[in-house]
This record gives sequence, structure tokens and C-alpha cells, in this order.
Amino acid sequence: SDDYQEAATEVEEDLVKIWSELLGIEASTLSVTSSFFELGGHSLNAISLSNKVSAHFSVELPLRALFTHDTIRTLGSYIASSEEQIHHSIPKTLEKTSYVLSSAQRR
Repeated sequence: SDDYQEAATEVEEDLVKIWSELLGIEASTLSVTSSFFELGGHSLNAISLSNKVSAHFSVELPLRALFTHDTIRTLGSYIASSEEQIHHSIPKTLEKTSYVLSSAQRR
């Protein structure tokens, strides 16, 4: 949409910050009704956005959802209605001088 609309919820405010960082657009100019893809987003950005949103809001955000919820407003509603998921990151191993090889590495 051509009319600027500012974020109305905390979720939308957080999404504005994420989109701004990802797309390199000043946050104060991002309308919550603008399409991610019309703002220059593409499939690689969409993957990054999905990962950032999933980690930030602790929700599962399939890539296909970004194509149907391509504005901050619709994505915010989707996130608000999603069930919270626990985001697990893979822990770093302790640094050693050598490591045991896996069976695939021994072949």
C-alpha cells in the first residue's frame, strides 16, 4: 500500500526493526502495510527473515508463510496467533587440540 502506517503493536515494532536491518531501509519509513517483496526482499532475504523471526519470537515461521503474510501487519497477526516454540541452538563444543573422527570422516 502507498499510505504510510506505523506499527501499532510491540510485535509490529520488532518486525519493523528486523525488516529495516535486513532490507537496509530506515525503520521510520517502513509502513506496516508494505510488501516485503515490493520493498526489495527476495528468496534469500526471506530465508534470513524466517530464521530471525523464528528466533526472536520463538515461533515456527515456514518460508511459505512469508508469501501469504508479506506485510508487517499480516505477519504480526500470524506471529501473535502462533504457538510459541522453544528455539534450540546447537551448543559449541569445548576447544581441544584434536577431535575424534566420525565414521564418515574415517572412510
